[in-house]
Amino acid sequence: PSAMEPRGVAVVPQPQGDLFVSGPLDLEVLDRHVVRSGFDMKGAARFAGSVSLVGSRVSLKGRVDGTEGEFDRVSVPRFGGEVAWSDAGLHVRRLDLAALAGTGTVDVMVPPGAGTARLTARVQDMDAESLLQAMFDVGSAGLGASATGEIDLEWPRGRLASLSGVVAADLTDRADGRTPL
Repeated sequence: PSAMEPRGVAVVPQPQGDLFVSGPLDLEVLDRHVVRSGFDMKGAARFAGSVSLVGSRVSLKGRVDGTEGEFDRVSVPRFGGEVAWSDAGLHVRRLDLAALAGTGTVDVMVPPGAGTARLTARVQDMDAESLLQAMFDVGSAGLGASATGEIDLEWPRGRLASLSGVVAADLTDRADGRTPL
């Protein structure tokens, strides 16, 4: 073959392939332009996983770990878990995080377009008042308490004011100058 003839390249009607990637990830850029989670994610992260292409459909699957994050205006100094994004939506599993002066493990499912989003979590020693403020967008009451327990919430995507679910948590005093429980 001449130097101008392609070798090992085939043009097909429906291209497909998998790329295995590992490297830095800007959560704000990813959330704004690709995932569109509605959580206004920010932070310095590292992604290790695959990017798959089948025709015009792109999907991501792998692990993300990061620091100095922010999810829906809540500071998340440390986070790491399994993520998947495709035409079926965003799925985050076993996201271990430090936030609200405690820790937690979170699973989130955000469907594409209209649909019901769901968040389940197990929290340990999180600031109870800050947790309520983050979930229900309420003001401060000056409550000094820690929350440990289970959270199971759902809402129509794009309508967080219609959030419903269950928070089953044990509260303990938090000696931080606010009114103790």
